Amino acid sequence: MLFGVDFDIADGEIVAILGTNGAGKSTLLKAISGLVRSQAGSIIFDGREISGADATLTASLGLTMVPGDRGIFPP
Repeated sequence: MLFGVDFDIADGEIVAILGTNGAGKSTLLKAISGLVRSQAGSIIFDGREISGADATLTASLGLTMVPGDRGIFPP
């Protein structure tokens, strides 16, 4: 569960999300990309409310999540 997450990202800006294990980094990204539903609050992308949108819709908007711990890229 996440509490008090609030941030804006400008066009062209690169953002890193850092935190200890269990801090909610993956949960935040999953909520933004539509892999888990948020229970409260809102997610706005490009001026559009996408809270509760599924991963198909968020992917069509250009939002997706690529996990880094599953050996997707060869060494």
